[in-house]
Amino acid sequence: MSSSLSNVRDITYDLLPINQADLADRVHSILKDQILTQSLSSGSQISVDVMARSLRVSRTPVLEALQRLHAEGLVIIKPRKGTFVKPLTIQDFIEAVDLREYLEIYSAKLAIDKVTEEEIAALRALAAEFAPFYDAAGRRTDIAGFSRKNAEFHDYHFGMSKNVKLLQIYRSLNIDVIQSRIYFRSEARSALQVNEEHLAIVHAYERRDLARLTAAISVHCQRGKQAMLAILEQAGGSL
Repeated sequence: MSSSLSNVRDITYDLLPINQADLADRVHSILKDQILTQSLSSGSQISVDVMARSLRVSRTPVLEALQRLHAEGLVIIKPRKGTFVKPLTIQDFIEAVDLREYLEIYSAKLAIDKVTEEEIAALRALAAEFAPFYDAAGRRTDIAGFSRKNAEFHDYHFGMSKNVKLLQIYRSLNIDVIQSRIYFRSEARSALQVNEEHLAIVHAYERRDLARLTAAISVHCQRGKQAMLAILEQAGGSL
């Protein structure tokens, strides 16, 4: 449900002033965090003027930040109407994650015969870096940090294909952003299980076993899809 402009004003005036050179990056970071944590809810209008006043910046860095958020699929810019937080729908989610699975399996097929031992070791090292972001029970203690590390792991994995266009297409899906919106809503599944699936992918590379590798990727993608789809359905079909 869309919130009124006064609600947006209440949210944005709580943000801290920015006194750093790269203002657009800072504004983008603040707005993205507000959307992911649902402080700016689905359908909310984001006023450029209000945001600029509350952050004590000009309109330019706010406009630049909103363009980046638009490219990430987080906001909708409607000419002569304004900018609004874009809902994440079940259809959007399914289209993105199904395409991601197809692309990641294709990427693995390209990588399996040319990946180096150093690259496999680097992928394993990335998997080991998840530990600080969840507790012994597998609950995320830092959702944003876990999401960033997850994006880094899969970004590196796609890069192992040595196919620049494929990596660009994957990045354009903004899977990490989609997942973050859901995980900030509810703990979809154990972070420990997620990382065990990452390690299964690494192990398949170490064995140079394509069948095991594609199966591990498919299991990882499908388990995540079903868990997050359940959250979207509980939320009424969109976030």
